[in-house]
Amino acid sequence: MKGKSSGWIQYLFLSEKNLGKGGAWNLIFSAAPGEIIAYSDSDVIFLEGWLERSLEILEIFPKVGMVTARPFRTPPTLASHTIAWGDRTEGVSFSRGQLIPREVLAEMDLGLGQSEEEVGRRYERSEDILLTLAGVSAFVGASHWQFTAPKEVLKNLLPFQVEAPMGNVRQLDRAVNEAGYLRLMVTDPLVKHVGNCVTGQERRRSETGRRRLRDLPLLRRSLLYVHDRIFRLYH
Repeated sequence: MKGKSSGWIQYLFLSEKNLGKGGAWNLIFSAAPGEIIAYSDSDVIFLEGWLERSLEILEIFPKVGMVTARPFRTPPTLASHTIAWGDRTEGVSFSRGQLIPREVLAEMDLGLGQSEEEVGRRYERSEDILLTLAGVSAFVGASHWQFTAPKEVLKNLLPFQVEAPMGNVRQLDRAVNEAGYLRLMVTDPLVKHVGNCVTGQERRRSETGRRRLRDLPLLRRSLLYVHDRIFRLYH
């Protein structure tokens, strides 16, 4: 492998079987050297400053479990401890409302397959929570697809369930919250989750054929239901 031969990769684990996310986490969180683990799925693009900003939040905020290097909206139930901590802790500025720019949210949600209408409805029906401590701000929330975390925190949460390759991917998010750690995000989009993203040209090229299928009432309702359930399950 080019990365290994050039010296960029010092440790490489190979498996003849798909371990699933839980199984992979059980292996790499135990074996990774150092005190900090920076994890991402394979469909993530990193922008300049993502690590420095993530580490700043880890250093300033107490008992942080994970930091994701872009703001987006995650279920508040997965960050209930973070919300409660920010609301009751003296010296922490607590703000809520439509704080993340709509275009920042849309960039990620559209890449995950949502329509402009769905993005708009989600934006209007949800909100953001911003915490500021010692001059450093962070949005409430984080996600399993990209994060920076103390190794000791992750080791204390092991083992994770080993299921289907993409089964129960939110178990890490829940575990961090339930263990009483903060789940936070940087305030700028410093990583991009590529997901199912297509270019505008590709989207327009396929729109005519897709519209014919979508306009079939029964099929349309079925597809929208399945899409909604999958999105809520994984994100």
